[in-house]
Amino acid sequence: MMLFLLQIALLLVSKVVHYLNQDGLSLLALKSAIETDQTQILDSWSESYPTPCHWHGVACTRNQVTNLFLTNKCLTGYIPSKLGHLDSLKRLNLLNNNFSIPIPAYIFNAAALISLDLSNNSLVGPIPDQIRSLKALNHLDMSSNFLNCSFPESLAELPSLTGTLNLSYDKYTLMGDIIVLILFIPLSGGVG
Repeated sequence: MMLFLLQIALLLVSKVVHYLNQDGLSLLALKSAIETDQTQILDSWSESYPTPCHWHGVACTRNQVTNLFLTNKCLTGYIPSKLGHLDSLKRLNLLNNNFSIPIPAYIFNAAALISLDLSNNSLVGPIPDQIRSLKALNHLDMSSNFLNCSFPESLAELPSLTGTLNLSYDKYTLMGDIIVLILFIPLSGGVG
């Protein structure tokens, strides 16, 4: 009987169960938010891997997602707030898809972001004030969406935003906000 129990225990231990890490779960929330994936680019995104580091469009360092590039993929859906759980995410590029609804404020909890490109989508509403938490952000492109509001004053609180700032082809009212923009432009390099 003891030998039988030992064999069962060894059998159970020999079956290694892989659970997808937190970064992978956050990315699966994005996959779930996609209504249309014409190119089937997200087919490689599966729970059967312990990390998402081999998924298409994903790059990692030490099994943590640092880059997410899904440009020109004809994706339709929305950007889930769960992407804000990607603590090591440095670059998020969802350029030229068809993401809609407002940008979730919680996405700006991914405070390591240095580059954020959500241009050429169908995003609506204002840029959330929580963008001020992206202190390392150097590149911001949200052009060619349906964003509307007055110019986001919270952008003035981004000390590293000395690279690209592109909000063109959106519906920003600049009445009175040009002064904020002038005060925001650093003398050393300007906003490109």
